[in-house]
Amino acid sequence: MFYQGIRMMRAPNETLRVYKATGLMQRLRGLLFRRRLKSDEAMWLCDTWAVHTFGMRYPLDLVFLCSRNRVLKIVHNVAPARVSICRRARSVIELNAGYCARRPLAFVPGRSVFLGQPSKGLPRVVFSVPSTMNKAFVKESDHDDDDDLGPEAVALPQGSKNYMTRSGYQRLRAELAHLMNEERPNVVQVVSWAASNGDRSENGDYIYGKKRLREIDRRIRFLTKRLEAAEVVDPALQPNRDQVFFGATVLYCDKAGTDHRVTIVGVDEADPLNGMISWISPVARALLKAREGDTITLRTPAGLDELDILEVIYPEPA
Repeated sequence: MFYQGIRMMRAPNETLRVYKATGLMQRLRGLLFRRRLKSDEAMWLCDTWAVHTFGMRYPLDLVFLCSRNRVLKIVHNVAPARVSICRRARSVIELNAGYCARRPLAFVPGRSVFLGQPSKGLPRVVFSVPSTMNKAFVKESDHDDDDDLGPEAVALPQGSKNYMTRSGYQRLRAELAHLMNEERPNVVQVVSWAASNGDRSENGDYIYGKKRLREIDRRIRFLTKRLEAAEVVDPALQPNRDQVFFGATVLYCDKAGTDHRVTIVGVDEADPLNGMISWISPVARALLKAREGDTITLRTPAGLDELDILEVIYPEPA
């Protein structure tokens, strides 16, 4: 038994110690009869395309690799007494449950991890986990947009947290998982096929695919940064249910007598046309901490407006 080093094309900002198991008995001694994996530990199972967790006492994340160590499939949070299969795989990396969600750029479907040589005298060799994409994979010219956040990003007030409702957080995580596990591998496959057809300068599939790949990678970086900085708030747990705080749905009437219903959400959840407004928007800032029956003043481009708070609603606790 020994640790195997895994390296990436980018300088490390976190290390993952990978323990190699080449047979069933090594895995039994390595996981079934040992403490829970630490957050910086993993086990690499060679010559296998299936994993069972019978006898385990805690869940795992699984990363299936092909014979060239390209990531084929990621399975999150596999519970004890389960079986997970990927028939094209030739090895599997087992990690502490939640690792792939916390570090979505560590293992990306369609990309390879680069395995170092066995180090018999070195008990621990590290895998360098990147926190951002290596732009050498996606950048084609100096005129490409360098901004990881892209035009969809909304700047947060200096020093403030990225508040987000639980449902909004889950939607962003689902989008990130879809991009990484489905859409990006599909586009990579198309680009690879198009590149094999010869001249790339007039190859529409190749040119469009590379452009779409840059868009996807930019969106992945954006979602990763937002999720890492997210502060999830459950409005159902708000004790002051007659006062406006984050997550509240507010029914108010303006000076013209028109009723409005808005829900105060995070900056990445806002959809004003459907009544979902960001907590940093002018209307939300005016409403925050007001109570039912209060009249508040809102400064608008047309002048001052008075808003009567008619009702404050929060979701019921589950």
